[in-house]
Amino acid sequence: MVQKIPADGASPDLWEMARAGWEAAAPTDTFLETWGSGFLTGRFPGTAWNTVAPGLPNPIDGWIFSIALTPEARGQTLDAAPAAAKAYQVTVETDLIMLVPSDNTWGRFTLDSGRDELLRNLGDGIVYCARPEGCICPESGEALVADPISSPFYLGLTGGLESTSVRIIGASLDEVCDTSDDTDDTDAADDSPEQAAACLVGDWRLSQATVVGSDGMQAAGGSGVRMHIGPYGEMNTVFDGMANVLYAFPMDEDTICGSFFYTGEMTGLLRTDPEDTVSGNWAPSTVDVSGVTAWVTILAPFQVDLGAVPLGFASSVENTGGAVGGTPMDAGAWSCTANSLTLSRTETSGTASTTTTWEMARE
Repeated sequence: MVQKIPADGASPDLWEMARAGWEAAAPTDTFLETWGSGFLTGRFPGTAWNTVAPGLPNPIDGWIFSIALTPEARGQTLDAAPAAAKAYQVTVETDLIMLVPSDNTWGRFTLDSGRDELLRNLGDGIVYCARPEGCICPESGEALVADPISSPFYLGLTGGLESTSVRIIGASLDEVCDTSDDTDDTDAADDSPEQAAACLVGDWRLSQATVVGSDGMQAAGGSGVRMHIGPYGEMNTVFDGMANVLYAFPMDEDTICGSFFYTGEMTGLLRTDPEDTVSGNWAPSTVDVSGVTAWVTILAPFQVDLGAVPLGFASSVENTGGAVGGTPMDAGAWSCTANSLTLSRTETSGTASTTTTWEMARE
């Protein structure tokens, strides 16, 4: 489609041009599932991994992005902009990984031995073993049921006219396997890797967080936080898009009022009660908040914008005067139904107590 640039110099609506061109081309699922992977130009066997066209460089190095999944950075997001595709090379340094695509994701990724898989077949996420010798729990000798994946592996994706992403979460065997030594004979037979309670597994979105303190502390808000819980308790929480939490708490003769919200992502591993339970202790382990930032504003009795407060630095958190804690959703109790999840925690300090509740709905 050709559009003439107006004489007054105003720019044409390039997005509408792209949309019209896209709809006219009517791309098929086959094209969408090979668009990004074709950028690899023969690095992996199969026509889906090799785009050939006149004047196209081979290899297309500038179009391939490198990502590393390490024990220190074990949560990575691979994304693609609207009306675009991207290709990634992912190096894995963790024992296990879980791939969780957005709903509107086309593309594919490599496994091992010349095999690949469509992203649309991942559903709510699948766990893969990245150890060449297999994923076997060191204490029990039990082999995890996880399809092997090579490192590095390749992934190509597109969301068509929408932005899209694939979340990759890494975990170690020590985290997933039960290595406790305090089991009695009754529990000895159940030394296989623990799965999360069935009603916890899936995608959740925060409806509201509330804080009520016996000393007058109050807070409410925070909708929009997204959490994914995998079948082995792999937890990934995305705070980007979180609404403000408004807070107020008495201090001496004044009441401190303000607001805060988080950005970034938090990862961890849940140890839950048996698979069929609907409530229990919420105690994530190996929680990583190094990528989470709180944005804090004090509104009364004076106004000051504290700006970015990295949760990974205790001194920064202390400077908020108690407005934010060091780790959100870090401990307490949980209960869930088919479509709702409630996290709650009560803390005491002297004679005062504070109860925090996170109400979530299944997406």
